Amino acid sequence: MSTDIKNIIKVASVIIGTVIGAGFASGQEILQFFTVYYEKGFWGIILAGILFCVVAAAVLDYVYKCKLKSYSEFIIPLTGKYAGTLIESIVMLFLVSSFFIMMAGSGALFKEYFGLNTIIGAAIMSAACCIVFLFNFRGLIAINTVIAPILVGGIGLLGLYIIAVLNMPVFDGEGQNIIGSWFSSSVLYVGYNSIALVAILANLLPYLSTRKVVIGGAILGGGLLGLLALVIYFLTSLFYPYVLEFQIPILQVIEKLNLSVGDLYSFILFVAMFTSAVSSGFCFLHKLSGDEISKFNLYAVVLCFIAVPLSVVGFSNLVKVIYPVFGYIGFFQVIIIITAYLFRFRLR
Repeated sequence: MSTDIKNIIKVASVIIGTVIGAGFASGQEILQFFTVYYEKGFWGIILAGILFCVVAAAVLDYVYKCKLKSYSEFIIPLTGKYAGTLIESIVMLFLVSSFFIMMAGSGALFKEYFGLNTIIGAAIMSAACCIVFLFNFRGLIAINTVIAPILVGGIGLLGLYIIAVLNMPVFDGEGQNIIGSWFSSSVLYVGYNSIALVAILANLLPYLSTRKVVIGGAILGGGLLGLLALVIYFLTSLFYPYVLEFQIPILQVIEKLNLSVGDLYSFILFVAMFTSAVSSGFCFLHKLSGDEISKFNLYAVVLCFIAVPLSVVGFSNLVKVIYPVFGYIGFFQVIIIITAYLFRFRLR
């Protein structure tokens, strides 16, 4: 396998691992941002998949051409020192919030499926993240490269199997959406996911060996995200509005059908939360420590420790409140990036 192909896979894996977190794999995000719009949610996901590809390609292209090494080097030349610093601060706040949301998601998983206290699930997730953090950037890339194929295969195959064997009415009921329309919901969904994604992609220069890697990684990563989102969309559509009352809808679907794959999908959910937590936590710690290894390790231990008690906050409540709010901020960032890309603005 050539170096370019390997790097394309690594870049795509980072994109997938960053976006597919607790909300995505559990079905909670897709349910609230797309399924509630019935048939129109399909077009929302198509739009989201295209936007993921465009945003990833634009960011990676900038990083590759200008040899950028951090999110600060990426955002400040685009927006100016003061606006860039403000945006970066908000992004860091979102990243640490996302890290805590993954802890809450892990706690919800252990409570709903295993009947254990939420603290136990959060503690296991926190300990696993701390171990990866101690290996710094190499640990981040290695984990995503290994786990991304598991996420794609597990979510895709299980979802397609359930959809294929069922003969059920779609959208037999009504629910409430959290955003005004399917279009705005799709844009905001990409917006808040791009906050963490852009921050991670700005650090991938060592793996951008050629422009082929830039384009190939963006298309592969964004394309697979769109396909997996469609699978979960159709799956939650078949059980709508029944799944609205649960924090982890996909597991409830599995239990309702009496399928013997609950343990397997619980593992998939856990690793999805894990990769997203590692990505968000890494970017936050990288900025906080200023590339000093000793500080990075110390802050990593502290972050993972304080995340456990915060896991008692409801997972679905966090998704409903925090993600749409940050979605507007992420949307502003996406507009800046796409505009700069289309008009060939120079970072330097």
